[in-house]
Amino acid sequence: MRTFIFKMFICAAMVFISSEVNARSAPAPIRIGYINTYTGVPHFVERGNRAAEMFIQSVNENGGVKGRELELVIRDDRAQAADAIAIAEDLINREHVVALAGINFTHIALSISQIAERYKIPFFAGWCGSSKCPEAGGEYMFSIEEYAADSGEKLAELVKDEKAERWAVVGNPIEWSLEISGAFKKELKAARPDVVFVDDLMYGFGKAEGSQIVQALKAENVDGVFITLLGKELSSYLRAARTRGFYDKAVHMSAYLAPEEMEFLGEEAPAGWYTMGYPEEKLDIPELNDFIKKYQEKYDGQTPGITGLAAVINLQLLVETLKNSPSLDGQDLAKTAMNVTAQTPIGPISYDPETRRSDFTYWYGKIALDGERPYLDNTVK
Repeated sequence: MRTFIFKMFICAAMVFISSEVNARSAPAPIRIGYINTYTGVPHFVERGNRAAEMFIQSVNENGGVKGRELELVIRDDRAQAADAIAIAEDLINREHVVALAGINFTHIALSISQIAERYKIPFFAGWCGSSKCPEAGGEYMFSIEEYAADSGEKLAELVKDEKAERWAVVGNPIEWSLEISGAFKKELKAARPDVVFVDDLMYGFGKAEGSQIVQALKAENVDGVFITLLGKELSSYLRAARTRGFYDKAVHMSAYLAPEEMEFLGEEAPAGWYTMGYPEEKLDIPELNDFIKKYQEKYDGQTPGITGLAAVINLQLLVETLKNSPSLDGQDLAKTAMNVTAQTPIGPISYDPETRRSDFTYWYGKIALDGERPYLDNTVK
């Protein structure tokens, strides 16, 4: 009996030692700092986080990159530039990430880009439509989003034949909102010299209140509204515009209504509004359909939305960079990123070597209803 117990003890010890040796000999994962603006728009960013984690899991299940697994170190910048800067520095200095990535508001991405350039580490920004991006990060910042000014011009093209003559811009005074609305105004005025824009109605982030906005618009006899608000602020405006009889009195243009935003709005989703977005389940692309199906199976039928798609495209470009770079040195990664192509759910996407901005573009049209489900219709790519 004693002999049997001793043999069992020896076997257990050998298994423990073997597992310890294997753990120590396994190469450390390649760490990626993933910074998101979760606070304020969780209905967007949650899908981006989920899609990112699903993609990284798939990469690891297929051997990782150069024999090493990838690890996302996720942080919330709380929509504050100072927080984003502190988080980026912590990820580099304490977490030893080789690259930064994420889905952020444009003004947040611009702040992170300063850290990327200072530490010479690449930053793969999902959202950064400002004309200052990616130039703000020197050779170390990359963005998949089209220029906000280009988007504004395309949006103006949609409404140039509408009868509305007195327009107002409603939004938050943040980088993206200012650039897209500025381009919209310039382009619409060029196409329609008779159009007048009243003073912009700009509110601090989270401070816009629907009834106050409607009152101001009525006072100015506005019959066209360009609005960049999202989430609870947009919902507040929609309720006030309907209850105060203004909803059907003006042409409305929402600068950005993604599938997740329309799902968040639910019955309040504004059918008939012009917008820019992504007709998620209306696109007949086999690779995209497969991506959506896998996401739905993993997350109880929820779709990935534009944020999930953007997160995956962004990380696909980053992973291709890691695979093709001669080393994990920041300068090598930055140089390599300019020459990679990722096979994404919507087709091949790469960066323009001169601008470090990808060839991804949004879709444009009107919000329609499929039964009770809102979607982007009459789309023009």
